[in-house]
Amino acid sequence: MSAYYYVLFRQPMTDSTWNYLLEDDCTRIPICDTMALEYGSPAFGDICYPRKNEILKRLNLKKR
Repeated sequence: MSAYYYVLFRQPMTDSTWNYLLEDDCTRIPICDTMALEYGSPAFGDICYPRKNEILKRLNLKKR
């Protein structure tokens, strides 16, 4: 029962938010300054994004 979501931010993310999503948050992947992809389960709570490290490498996303 897991699902993929996207989160839109009203203002661009700060560098600290971007870095947090990249390294410390296992459920979200920042895509651009105002959007992040999210993975989770309404029934079981937060579940880590599958293969997040591979996706980060493929998209070439880095710390700011």
